[in-house]
Amino acid sequence: MQRTEFLPATDTERLRGLGDSSGDENGSDSMEYWEIIADKLSKAGWSWGCVSTVDSRRRTIWIADAHRGDCQRFIVRADEKLTAFVELESAIQ
Repeated sequence: MQRTEFLPATDTERLRGLGDSSGDENGSDSMEYWEIIADKLSKAGWSWGCVSTVDSRRRTIWIADAHRGDCQRFIVRADEKLTAFVELESAIQ
């Protein structure tokens, strides 16, 4: 039996396979705007990450960061995932 591995070409393709909060667990062809920003960051040589957590008031907060080999790093905090990525994109430009 021959084993074939599927390796997505972009970060957004890998993320799409995880599903999203819209309930689309099968992964559709449409991209969320934050995914487009993330893809642009990757193509520009940035490594990025995003995490959500709950603060002491039980509000969800999003933290996104981007860094690259020349020691540049940007970290943003926002109430929504999209807002975090828009602010990250703005900070880098």
